[in-house]
Amino acid sequence: MRNRSGWTLINALLGAMILLSAARAVHAEVEVDLTSGEGRLNAANALAVSAVPRLRFTSPTVRQTFRTDSAPIEITGTASAGYTLAYAKSWAPKKATDWVPIPPATASAVTDGTLGTWGLTGPPPVFPYPYTLRLEVTASGKKFHVYLPVIIENAPSQLTTDLAQQTAPAISGNRLVWQDTRNSGQPDIYTCLYDPASRQCQSVLRVTTESANQVNPAVSGNRIVWQDYRSGAPDIWLYDVAAIPPLRQLTSDPAVQRYPAIAGNTAGNWIVWEELHADYDIYGCHYDPVTGCTPQRLSNDPGNPALPAAGNQLNAAIAFDGTGYRVVWEDYRNGTADIYLEDPAAPGVAQQLTDVPPVVGEAGIDTQPAITFDSAAGAYRVVWLRQLASSPSGPSIYLYTTGPGAVPQPLSTTPADKKNPAIDGNRIVWQEFSQTTNYDIILCDLGLPQPDREYLTTNDKLQELPAIAGNRIVWADQRNRPATNPQNDDIYLYELSANQPPVANAGADDTVYENTPVTLNGLGSLDPDANPLTYRWNQTLGPLPHVIADNEPSSTPSFTAPSVSD
Repeated sequence: MRNRSGWTLINALLGAMILLSAARAVHAEVEVDLTSGEGRLNAANALAVSAVPRLRFTSPTVRQTFRTDSAPIEITGTASAGYTLAYAKSWAPKKATDWVPIPPATASAVTDGTLGTWGLTGPPPVFPYPYTLRLEVTASGKKFHVYLPVIIENAPSQLTTDLAQQTAPAISGNRLVWQDTRNSGQPDIYTCLYDPASRQCQSVLRVTTESANQVNPAVSGNRIVWQDYRSGAPDIWLYDVAAIPPLRQLTSDPAVQRYPAIAGNTAGNWIVWEELHADYDIYGCHYDPVTGCTPQRLSNDPGNPALPAAGNQLNAAIAFDGTGYRVVWEDYRNGTADIYLEDPAAPGVAQQLTDVPPVVGEAGIDTQPAITFDSAAGAYRVVWLRQLASSPSGPSIYLYTTGPGAVPQPLSTTPADKKNPAIDGNRIVWQEFSQTTNYDIILCDLGLPQPDREYLTTNDKLQELPAIAGNRIVWADQRNRPATNPQNDDIYLYELSANQPPVANAGADDTVYENTPVTLNGLGSLDPDANPLTYRWNQTLGPLPHVIADNEPSSTPSFTAPSVSD
C-alpha cells in the first residue's frame, strides 16, 4: 500500500486469507474488535460466555483531534459491567503493548454516561499522533474490548515572552523575523532560529539598534529586509546573517519605500517594495551579495515603459522557482483593485489575473495578494482577497494556479471577514473573524483529497498576520496580553505534521473450504494525513501458484480457494 509521500507497506496474505491443512480447515483464535466488527471467535471461548456485555463509546468520535493544551477529555459511553479504560500510542490496537490506565476503573456499570476523564499530560507527541482508547469489560471470565482511534496534536508554541509588542512575523525555513518594541518602545527587527526539538527560538539576535523605527520585516534564508526610518522617510535595508559586514542600505531615494518582500537563494535575491512618487508604484532590485542591487520600477505603463502604470500599485509579493521569479501586486490602474502578475526580468509586461475584460458577472475588489512556487504542481500559485458588493459580510479567498487556460477559483467563501492571506507550496493561511469574538488563524491544505478549512487557533484573543514556510506557520498573538499592558503581543508558531505512513489493515483472518470464493478486504486501512491510498497485495506463504497476482492493486481482491490434499 502506498500513499502520496512514497511510504510503502506490503501486507502478507497469510493474516487475511486462508489457513489450510490436510484436514481441509483450521480454526484460529483472535480477540474480536467490536468497533470494526473484525476478528475471529474461538468456538470454545464463545460457548463459555453466558452473556455478552454491552460496551460502546459515544464520545469522543472516531479520529477526533485534540491538542495538548485542550481541557481534559470527557469519555462517555456504556459499559454494562465493571470496566477499565486505557490508551495506547497506536492505531493498531492488537499490536499495542503499553496501555496506560485512564481513571477511574470502576466496578459499577455505566449507561450512556461518563466513563472517565483523560488529561492530556506528559511529553508532547509527534504532530499529530494516532492514539487508541480501549474500553474493557470482563464477563464470564473473558475480556471484551472496544477500541476508538483519536488524534493528539501539539499546541502551538509561544516563541516570545517579553512584555512588549512582538508582531509582523515572517519565516523562511527555520529562521524567523519580527518587529519588537522591547527596547525603549520603538520597534526593532529581531531574528531567531526555531529549534523543533525544544519547540523554542534559539540564537535570538537583535538585528537593528538604531533609535528610529524599523518595521515590516521579510526573510529569505539568512537575508532579512525591512522598512527603516533612520534617514527620516523610510528606506529598504538588508541584513545578511551569514555576511561580514551583514548590514546594507538598499534604497536612498527621498521617496517613501515600504513593505518589502524577498525571495531567492544564497546566490542572489529579488527584493520588491512599493514606492511613492505621484502614486505608489512597485519597485524592485536583484540583490547580489557582492555588487548589491540597483532599484528599478516594475509596474510600468505597457504602452510606454518609460512611464509608470496609472493609479496605485500596492502590496507586492514575490516567489522564486529555482531559476526565475514572479511578482504579484494589487493594482488600481482600472479604477478598482485588480491582481497583476509579472516576471521582474521583463518589467511592464504584467498579466491581469482578475476581472479581465470582458467581465462576466460581478466585478470584484481584489487585494492583498501572496504568491508561491509549488514544486509538486510545477506552477506558481497566487492567493488574494476578493470582495463583492453582493457579499458585504466579508471577502472570499481566491486562488490562481499558473498554466494553460488558468482562471481564478474561489477557495473560501464563508461569510466572515478575512485578512492577510499567505501561501507556501500547497498550503494557505489567513486570519478570519469567525468562531470566537476575534480573529483566528485558518489553514487550507490543497494537498488533501478534499481541501478544507482547519482552525489553528480558537483563542478568544486576536491572532493576526500569519506567515508560512513549509509546515511551519507563525502569527502575532494577543492571548497573553494583560489588562495593564495593552501593547503585549507575542509570536506563536504551529508546526504541521510531517507526512506519516499509512496503517495497513488486511481484514480479519478467516477459514474457508476449498473451491469456495474468497474476497479480501483492505478497506479498513487508513492514512493519518488523510492522503489517498493505493494497495499492493502479496502472498508470502503457501505453495505456488499464488492465489492472486503479486502486487494486486485492488482494495478488495477476490479468488477461489484452491483444492488441498488429504
